Amino acid sequence: MRSFLGAPVSARGRVFGNIYLTEKRGADGFDADDERALVILAAQAGVAVENAHLYEELEARVQRLDALHAIGTAIVRGDDPDLVIGLVARQARALLQADLASVAVPTQGGEQLAVRTAEGAGAEGMVGEVFALAGSVAPGPEHPGPWPLTAAQESGRWWERITADQEGIRDASL
Repeated sequence: MRSFLGAPVSARGRVFGNIYLTEKRGADGFDADDERALVILAAQAGVAVENAHLYEELEARVQRLDALHAIGTAIVRGDDPDLVIGLVARQARALLQADLASVAVPTQGGEQLAVRTAEGAGAEGMVGEVFALAGSVAPGPEHPGPWPLTAAQESGRWWERITADQEGIRDASL
């Protein structure tokens, strides 16, 4: 290699990568004008990458707001609770890009959970399934809030039907 010129591709102090040039045609090496031009091009590329990231973030926020709006509208409209729960599962599955989303609610005694709706791969036959609340990943004093499947697997507390029978399925159970 006889000549080399490089510059960081960055914007707002965040480096996204580098741009490199080698073997300048018609000259032994790159000069100061080449360096200035490359720095400007790298900065423009950085702004373009940053704008693409901002656009992706904006799109994700719009999708979340659309989902919340759809669910809120269904609730305010007084839609059937089963339809609203189904909508929640569909929206969760779409937003999280999951293969399966299910909603299980406590039974009257509170000792068990019953699957009210399921959407996606392997959902057939899940509705109506009942399983013990103890040992599940349902929110409670031991683990409030949602649990990703990996945390449930690590703890040994998970509903085996969803995970063991359907290898590779990302679960968005609620």
